[in-house]
Amino acid sequence: MQIITALCAFWQSPQARESSLMYDLSFYSRNPQHVELLLQEACRTNPCNYPAWARYLGIKAGGVSDKKKLEYLIQFSKAMPREHNLIHYVANHVLKINPEKVNPYEVYACGVSPDGTPGAEELFIRQFWKKLTADCPEIKTHAVYKEGTTGDFLSLWLEKSKNVKWNSKTKSKAGRAFQQALLALADKEKTFIKVIKSYRRFLIMWDDEKYMMQAHEFVQDHLKNVTNESVKKEMAGMGRKMGVLLKNDKILKMYDKIPGI
Repeated sequence: MQIITALCAFWQSPQARESSLMYDLSFYSRNPQHVELLLQEACRTNPCNYPAWARYLGIKAGGVSDKKKLEYLIQFSKAMPREHNLIHYVANHVLKINPEKVNPYEVYACGVSPDGTPGAEELFIRQFWKKLTADCPEIKTHAVYKEGTTGDFLSLWLEKSKNVKWNSKTKSKAGRAFQQALLALADKEKTFIKVIKSYRRFLIMWDDEKYMMQAHEFVQDHLKNVTNESVKKEMAGMGRKMGVLLKNDKILKMYDKIPGI
């Protein structure tokens, strides 16, 4: 289905034929620089030319660092922001990014569309859960994730884990995963808000001052870098909530200075 939507978007563009021609010509040149230029122009002329992107990215991925590959993935995701399955495929099979050598949550976030479509969010949460349970297998016993799950799995996990005994390791791993995910989602407003609300509910459930303070410190460390006003409001709101729960006037005063909180 994803390939079909990308193909339709490609042919609906008025520059489809020109882009296709430049892609075809790239196979006839013996000059690597000319090949790259033709592919770049094919992608620029029609950003939905997936074959041109795949060949171009396959060439660029040769011999570069995983950090550089992530930059190419971000570039591709901006060209085709609503093609989450293609973005996932490119990350794993074209660019072959090693998630251990970059922030894996940044890779996952590339597939999240600006308007947070259900399919894109499902893919992100699936990868979030897979990474978290690989890092902390104990958490895997909390809930069962079924691929293609619709609805809010994070809320389901929260409900299931209310009857589970959390320890410092599981709290620490889950809290860290939420924080890394939020940093990667800072420009994906809808999904960011969904994830931060879940993180806040887990903090309230744990009722542990250590992790409340960590959440407040996380907000203080990163709030200044946030440009999206809705994201900033949600982050500051969580930080203020931690101040309320901790009954810490000093923390509350920090957030009182932020308008709209």
